[in-house]
Amino acid sequence: MKNNFTLAEGATHVTLLPIAAKFGFTLAEVLITLGIIGVVAAMTIPTLIANTNGAKYRSQYKKTLSSLNQAVKMNIANHDFDFGSAGQACNKTDNPETVMSVCAIFNGSLTGVTIFNYTNLKTPNNTLYYRDLYNKGTTSDTEIKERGVNLYYYQLKDGSFFAFHSPTTECSLGNKTLEQRMTETEFHRYCLGWIDVNGVSLPNKEVRCKDGKSHTRDISASCVVPNDPQHMADVFPVIFYDGTVAPGSAAARYVLNTTK
Repeated sequence: MKNNFTLAEGATHVTLLPIAAKFGFTLAEVLITLGIIGVVAAMTIPTLIANTNGAKYRSQYKKTLSSLNQAVKMNIANHDFDFGSAGQACNKTDNPETVMSVCAIFNGSLTGVTIFNYTNLKTPNNTLYYRDLYNKGTTSDTEIKERGVNLYYYQLKDGSFFAFHSPTTECSLGNKTLEQRMTETEFHRYCLGWIDVNGVSLPNKEVRCKDGKSHTRDISASCVVPNDPQHMADVFPVIFYDGTVAPGSAAARYVLNTTK
């Protein structure tokens, strides 16, 4: 190999500097580095997953709530009645042409699948969906409780659920505010339902405020829903009255108001 060195004028030789030897990392250094990476991952990955799931739940909740309101508006336009005049008990065959019930409103205008046999609804861990929902943190401040087979589920094409108990009363505000009506047992019981944004898929937990409550009867209570698995979940109470489907708890209201 030919080396191309140019000597300065008067120089008689070239001095080559020694090249410093390079060594790899020691085993201890590698283990320490991996340990640090592991600790950082353990601290950040759950937060990233919670943020991702929270954003997904919020977006789907807002979308499903909009779909329900569009269905009600369509029924009003086509059949001229809403929740305020839908006082008949539900039946899976209700047709808005002949029956004025909540089921008729959604049978005629909501795209998806109607499910009336709750025993067919199983979660991925093979438990009964509604029992699983009840066992996953529902407390005395909510009406999402076990009531047997008196449930009506509408599963939209995107997989979300809209569920409610068969109303035996007309769901209307009349001359009262929503806050006033929500304290009335009959209205609160039969005009309240919920949206589960991912159907039977887990976690099947109700969204809750920072204080651990849903706040359904005191719907205007101060509420902040932290974006973590303990509070930001996939089940959102809704209240339906007159021509509106609205958030049915302070927690659900907060999520809707803070979702872009």
